[in-house]
Amino acid sequence: MPKVVKSKAVKVEAVAQTSVQELEVPPSSPISVAEATIVPTVEPSVKKERKANKYLVFFKQFTAEWKAAHPEAKFKEIGAEAGKKWRSMSKEEKSVL
Repeated sequence: MPKVVKSKAVKVEAVAQTSVQELEVPPSSPISVAEATIVPTVEPSVKKERKANKYLVFFKQFTAEWKAAHPEAKFKEIGAEAGKKWRSMSKEEKSVL
């Protein structure tokens, strides 16, 4: 049985080995001693691209038009105007997008 050490270095008995190896684990680390020996392999996830909803399509178009007419406009102003216009549009106008 390994000797208990109260320092930053923790002695851990390897699962596949009979010898004891030292691992540097900070005392405030949320990782446990058992997890310290496991090195997970993480493959990059591939996210499926979702279709943009109608408001996002509208907002992109509206922003381009508004920026052309008002080049000094800030994003907050553009968003406020886009929201007003979106709320005033009928369902038929929105369904075209």
